[in-house]
Amino acid sequence: RRPRRPARRHARPAPPPPKAPVKKAVAKKLAKCPKGMSKIRRGKARIGSSKKDAYRGFEGVEQRVEVDAYCIDRHEYPAKGRPPMTGITHAQAKALCGARQLRLCTDREWERACKGPRGHRYPYGGKYNANRCVTEDRSENPRTLQAAGSFKRCKSGYGVYDMSGNAAEWTEEGHLRGGNATKPDYATRCAHKVKKNRAARDPFVGFRCCADAE
Repeated sequence: RRPRRPARRHARPAPPPPKAPVKKAVAKKLAKCPKGMSKIRRGKARIGSSKKDAYRGFEGVEQRVEVDAYCIDRHEYPAKGRPPMTGITHAQAKALCGARQLRLCTDREWERACKGPRGHRYPYGGKYNANRCVTEDRSENPRTLQAAGSFKRCKSGYGVYDMSGNAAEWTEEGHLRGGNATKPDYATRCAHKVKKNRAARDPFVGFRCCADAE
């Protein structure tokens, strides 16, 4: 018989190096908003719909909440005078804002910018006007998407355009805001919001970006 070979002892793998502590990303606050953005200062905002609003639905009853200062695009992405970019997922919209070192707007930021300092029902006032924004027309016919800023009177008290109609807009929470060019009065209110599958692509869905401000 051949003598048995001694069992090989396998060297134990060296322990992995200790992981460096993970630093939490801190959102940068801008002292000055970039060109093409409006700055909205910290303050109270009316979020939701009035109890008297017959169209109130998913958005809930209006409440006054504190909203930190922020910057918001005056026009739908990519810019004034250009057709809004649509047919993109929530993740793609988020990435495009990130490429500009910005982010998607929160629901509260979006709604505050739409309602303006007076808390209007529509960006232009309390009563629906089919000729003010790119929405369903007076004869209840759908409109088509227009270049951002085409309807010059479709502007909120904070100087932000097309927040009623044209392209619906993704928010950070995955909601669609503002209705779109085919929608009527109830769906184009500032408070109106719809939950959407974040992976969905829709030819009437676009976005705009926001950023924290000092």
